[in-house]
Amino acid sequence: MAHVLSQSDKQILITEGFLAGMKTLLNQNRISPDAAGEWLSGFLGSWLGKQVEEADKEIQRLQAVISRLKQTTRSLDTSRNVKLSDPRIVQLTNDLNALDGWTVSLLETDFTMLGLIDAKRAKMKIGELQSAMTALMNQRTTEMNPFFKDPSLFEAYVK
Repeated sequence: MAHVLSQSDKQILITEGFLAGMKTLLNQNRISPDAAGEWLSGFLGSWLGKQVEEADKEIQRLQAVISRLKQTTRSLDTSRNVKLSDPRIVQLTNDLNALDGWTVSLLETDFTMLGLIDAKRAKMKIGELQSAMTALMNQRTTEMNPFFKDPSLFEAYVK
């Protein structure tokens, strides 16, 4: 039978992340190595496995949306005098919104899994991404170029 975690043990796991928190519990002798092993195999194997499956489904949905976007943009590229009432514009808008939704969903799954390793780092990366994207959007406004890219803005995020 698995070791029952106290509320304070659970708080450590949530605050520090599951792996870092489990190290803390072991170092403080709040859990035995055998009990920690049971939690690690069950939690990481089962729960993390479900998160990996969720990420896989999200990637499949992203790939389907990208395929539709490719088809629509190729069709628009070969057309002349596209009107705003063109049904492809509606399809393009719907697919861009779907791309955004599935991208955010995958990002949430990613941060959830990263939080298992190091919850503080996962929280920090959310702030780094926000800062980098805000700086990029400001540069695009300054440059008057909606396609402006500056990979250096994301260097702190990808470390």
